[in-house]
Amino acid sequence: MNNKGFIATSVLYSFFVVFLMLSLFILNTYENHRVLIENLNSNILNTLNDEISNKYVLIKNHVSNGDFEENTALSGLSNSERNNTNSATGTYSLMMHKTPTTANSAFSINASWLENDNKSHKFYFAYRVFRKGIVNGTSEISLNFGSTKYKFTSLSLNMTDMNDWANTSNWSIQSQIINNVIVNNQTAKVTFSISNQTSEYQTFIDQVMLIDITNFKLDGSTISDAQIKEYFDLNVPFFTQSYAIPRK
Repeated sequence: MNNKGFIATSVLYSFFVVFLMLSLFILNTYENHRVLIENLNSNILNTLNDEISNKYVLIKNHVSNGDFEENTALSGLSNSERNNTNSATGTYSLMMHKTPTTANSAFSINASWLENDNKSHKFYFAYRVFRKGIVNGTSEISLNFGSTKYKFTSLSLNMTDMNDWANTSNWSIQSQIINNVIVNNQTAKVTFSISNQTSEYQTFIDQVMLIDITNFKLDGSTISDAQIKEYFDLNVPFFTQSYAIPRK
């Protein structure tokens, strides 16, 4: 009986040792396969990223709520309101009321995802505007970093000539490229303002975009600001977050 018990114990022990060795082999094989698959996935992802970067330019809209569909990221509202009576796309836009001579019609919308490197940047800025009639007074549109203000001097919310109705109403696009903007850690925002308006019509703003084009290239060569503006105006639709442009 003792010999039989010893043999049985030896067999069980042998099976246990074999089981442990098999388990270690399986775990080791799994780990090797996991590392191999991770390396393959990483290589595939890098290859895809290289292919994408060779064929597309990725741009970002730094205005997080430029279509006003979300009731967020708005500040400094004065005689202005998010409304659903008139919009370029979607349901909402921002309506600026007619203002008395003692007040402004103004609002600000936050900009985010900016590379705060305290260096000079170049931006493409665009929005769509709708007015039902003449809007006079003094308008100002600016990009603000803290107390530093960069005015879009080529843009205006006014419409003073009814003969120019087709070009200045019906959700027409307005855009400008602005250079030498120092991006720092101050809170960034875009501000629209009209003051001293005596005409009776409201102004509607929608599809606001602020795109960093500091190192923008399409075919490997640098193109002029006028060419970038024309290309963006004609080919880049309003988008939120990011958008891929095919390289030429």
